[in-house]
Amino acid sequence: RNGEPPPAGHVYLDKLPFNVFWIGVIAKIFPEARIIFALRDPRDAVVSAFKQRFQINRAMFHMLSLEEAANYYDAAIGAGVAARRCFPLLNVLDVKYETVVADLESEARKMIRFLELPWSAEVLAYREKLKGKAISTPSLRQVVAPIYSSSVGLWRNYDFALKHVRPTLDPWAEYWGYPVD
Repeated sequence: RNGEPPPAGHVYLDKLPFNVFWIGVIAKIFPEARIIFALRDPRDAVVSAFKQRFQINRAMFHMLSLEEAANYYDAAIGAGVAARRCFPLLNVLDVKYETVVADLESEARKMIRFLELPWSAEVLAYREKLKGKAISTPSLRQVVAPIYSSSVGLWRNYDFALKHVRPTLDPWAEYWGYPVD
């Protein structure tokens, strides 16, 4: 915005997952920021990222192998958790993907309340809002589809391929409260 502060009352949203690396900087520059920390079972997150065909950039390069994807997840989440420990007053709401899939409206209401925004039924009508809009994301089909739960626990279908990265991912799964077999 040309070096100008945002207008009063505006909300800025950034959904790039790997901006978790910047939580410490955000906390320092914007100490009153509100951050929704979107979580997903680390094993599902890594399998999903590995299966996508992202346009290659510095971050997505790490998604070309399961080992690199797991190590990048470990580094990103480790940086985010460390920043949260350094800035314990930072206003963060943890939201699990699995909970959103199970009860979209309750979770959406919780996030809207956290952001101190008024509730609108349009939040749940996201699919209608997207009609005719250009969407540039590898997950385009999922973005416009109804909420579905088939990706929850999908990693179990690939556990045979995850054996060598489970030592990296399982501690995070346990940290976030996901069962570790």
